Amino acid sequence: MTSREDVNVVSRAVIVTVLGGCTGGLTVLFFNRLVLRQKWSYLLTLNGTLTGMVSVCSGCNVFSFWAGAVSGLFGGLTYLAAHFAMLRGGLDDPLDAVAVHGGGGKGRQAERQGKKGRVN
Repeated sequence: MTSREDVNVVSRAVIVTVLGGCTGGLTVLFFNRLVLRQKWSYLLTLNGTLTGMVSVCSGCNVFSFWAGAVSGLFGGLTYLAAHFAMLRGGLDDPLDAVAVHGGGGKGRQAERQGKKGRVN
């Protein structure tokens, strides 16, 4: 049997992960279109969504909802930075796996620089 506390932790993890993915994808979508003046890109948006989920996965069970959204935002921005740095450097990564996972991890690491312990 599951306790009520387990249900709360799992539901928080699911909601925070979805929020991180949404904000990561939307950040990439609108930054790419409005700031960089490029065409709408489904592929970049999808990878931004994945990066947002990667950036929240280390603390999805303890984050507040707003913290998951902020983490996804940082993940999306670091994904774009890694993506364009790899293109500029001539590195071949057709799936952008390095930018997704490396960018999401770096976004999370940069976000946690000044924080100690749990984020609530």
